[in-house]
Amino acid sequence: MKTLICEQCGNTYIATRASQKYCSDECRLIVIKERGRLYNDKHRQKEKIDEQKKAKDAIGYINEKARESGMSYGQYRAKLMLKNMPKINTELANELKVKNV
Repeated sequence: MKTLICEQCGNTYIATRASQKYCSDECRLIVIKERGRLYNDKHRQKEKIDEQKKAKDAIGYINEKARESGMSYGQYRAKLMLKNMPKINTELANELKVKNV
């Protein structure tokens, strides 16, 4: 048996196995939890960046379609919203048509 230094806390201990790195289960679990925390943080950050890219791409696509239609982004979004509503007040729809013409 060898005397080793714990990789977590720095205490010396007598190893019961050749592959043992930590003095106790407590130190081993601390390292495992920290490793998991780092892994999760990294992947959450990546997912957040991916979501931001998707949102930016969607806004860019909508803006491009709006410009092709000769409208601003807001006007185009309003038109889409009105188009997708099942029954809209016809006066409001007519007002918007008059303003766009």
